[in-house]
Amino acid sequence: MKRLSYLLLFIICFSFVFVSCKKESPVTPAGTQTATIKVEDVVLYELFVRNFTPEGTFNAIIPRLQELKDLGVNTIWLMPIHPIGEVNRKGELGSPYSVKDYYEVNPSMGSKEDFRNLVNAIHDKGMPVILDWVANHTAWDNAWITAHKDWYTQDSHGNIIPPTPDWTDVADLNYNNADMRNEMIKAMSYWVKEYNIDGFRCDAAEMVPNDFWAAAISAVKKIKPVFMLAEGENKLLFSQGFNVCFSWTGYSDIKSIFSASNTSLLTYDVNTDLSLLPSGAYRMRYTTNHDETSWDKTPPELFGGIPGAKAASVITISLKGIPMIYNGQEVGSTIHQNLFVKTNIDWGNTSGMRDFYKKLFSVYNSNPELRYGSYGIIDISNNIVAISRTYNNSKMIVITNVRNNQVTASMPAEYVNKRFTNVITNDTITFQSNISLNAYEYMILKQL
Repeated sequence: MKRLSYLLLFIICFSFVFVSCKKESPVTPAGTQTATIKVEDVVLYELFVRNFTPEGTFNAIIPRLQELKDLGVNTIWLMPIHPIGEVNRKGELGSPYSVKDYYEVNPSMGSKEDFRNLVNAIHDKGMPVILDWVANHTAWDNAWITAHKDWYTQDSHGNIIPPTPDWTDVADLNYNNADMRNEMIKAMSYWVKEYNIDGFRCDAAEMVPNDFWAAAISAVKKIKPVFMLAEGENKLLFSQGFNVCFSWTGYSDIKSIFSASNTSLLTYDVNTDLSLLPSGAYRMRYTTNHDETSWDKTPPELFGGIPGAKAASVITISLKGIPMIYNGQEVGSTIHQNLFVKTNIDWGNTSGMRDFYKKLFSVYNSNPELRYGSYGIIDISNNIVAISRTYNNSKMIVITNVRNNQVTASMPAEYVNKRFTNVITNDTITFQSNISLNAYEYMILKQL
């Protein structure tokens, strides 16, 4: 009987040790530190983890965060971090928008703990971080495909189909399925709860039903305040809870006016759009992003070299909205960063763009007129974009020549003999009846 007691005790102890060894290591709690930026103060940086560093990892980003802060950006948008599908993959590495598992990170970027450390490091710099979220479709080897075929859109023969014929590397999700909707919201909530992210940039937002976004945003906002950016222009997205939406029209207009179209095209579209936006709604302003630099030309190619690229970016901070730049843009990169391969950016490029952006964003961040001010169009010339911004009786005007030649035009009478400080050069100027601007010259002026 005594031997039996010893034997039972041994078995119990061994079982306890074995079970203890099989337990997963405890997960480090999500960081309690967070960073909050008012929506109207956001200066956004889109970061493609694969291309931002030679290593393409979470850990390699951390030593360069101060560089981004010094640039003047204050919010980081991370492109998708999830494992990429292999079935029907496009290119060597596949698109990050082909999500194989919503609950995991791409192992080539590091571990979940590495990702947690990155989020905490970004917060330590006082910057929020938003995660790119792909709700419209998944990779073909996502586990949902086999476990829940009814979660996907199917043709008349019961075959799962892509969202559009050209998007052959992804499968379209069926938003008529309530279970799929609930799981998608659960997955979004997971990254807010467990990794303390500060919001989402929602891919192909207009291809997903608005009532889903309303439910999803409501759910994540119960966890913490979040910043929500929609890849879409439809004004109805704002009523679903998005803070900021894209401005594809604005981007297209900027390209057009630099290629000789009348500048009134841009000012008319922007003025009309702003008049229809609800209070507290913002457009994202940009001269490139991951889609554009993958399929379109880079800013130096689009706008007449480095001088034109600078002028185009000046316009984006004069228009009411949220400015954004894409990684590599700050060094004037002319490399097309294709979504499906690894692209090495020459961060030592001496184009002068980095110093330009430091000054531009310093001016933007230190002058509330450019962030909060009422918006007006100054009619000077078909070759010049001139915008006024007024806040608490303080007025700034931004004047940009979009031509690769000198332009002379008449100043409206209300500005003649008025004194301004050029906040870029610190010079004081008094307008006469005419204004002359050299090729792609710009002025950011504060009235005295």
